[in-house]
Amino acid sequence: MLERRFPRGQRTTVRILVGTDGSDGAGRAVELAARLSRDLKAALKIVHVITVNDPPLDANNDHASIARRRAEALGAADVQSESVAGNDIAEAIIEAADRDKADLIVVGKRGLTRLTGLILGSVSQKLVSAAPCAVIVT
Repeated sequence: MLERRFPRGQRTTVRILVGTDGSDGAGRAVELAARLSRDLKAALKIVHVITVNDPPLDANNDHASIARRRAEALGAADVQSESVAGNDIAEAIIEAADRDKADLIVVGKRGLTRLTGLILGSVSQKLVSAAPCAVIVT
């Protein structure tokens, strides 16, 4: 089990946060995060940010629940998921990472948003530059 060590000898499990929007890129990110979680015995938190432009979702079939089931099928054991409301997807993921004390964020290069950067999507670009922890972009 991969653990973080603190000065006073305290130990805690590594925490991975993955953002999903149901896109193919997010699916790859969920799969990578699930494999890392399984192999490292790390806690996995799946976050879907709901914006005002998103269509209504069924409570049992929202993107976070679907991704959670996929992560569990891939062998991740300690998996939680949540959908949060937010206007700025990257900021909402950063807030979740801060709140949950994430050690790693995993996201796809491009999501379902219409506006994207030339190489990386705008969300992944912002996360790489502003996240409070390491970020893997798949």
